[in-house]
Amino acid sequence: MKNTPDAYERYLSTYLSNNNYPEAEDLSFITARADQAYDVFCEARRGGVDVSTAEELALIALMQGYQGESFDDLVREILFDYCPEEGYDFFISDMEDRLEDYREQYSPDKYPPYSAEYEAFKTELLGVIDDYFTTYLPTE
Repeated sequence: MKNTPDAYERYLSTYLSNNNYPEAEDLSFITARADQAYDVFCEARRGGVDVSTAEELALIALMQGYQGESFDDLVREILFDYCPEEGYDFFISDMEDRLEDYREQYSPDKYPPYSAEYEAFKTELLGVIDDYFTTYLPTE
């Protein structure tokens, strides 16, 4: 992501829209939050913080109040690419044995959204879900 107010606006707007938050329609809210995130990034860089850490701090500020999605929300976000929404509960239930260890280790405090740890966890979970669909569902 580019570190500009516009990039933060697009990021937040997309997230809010995709997750059906009412704030998705509030452009002044999105602009103010994006400006705040950009200020956090700039202040961190002026303070000598490296770029990736400054970006993480900015994203935490940007997404404040929208963090802490549940494990099932994270799985549903991944399932979006695999099946229609009405199938989410069935597939989550059917994959429960594969997801059990991940569910036990997941905690929004341990994996703050948009951190490197969160992205690594999400990527690993994506692999488990992809393996499930590749193994158990026939391809056409």
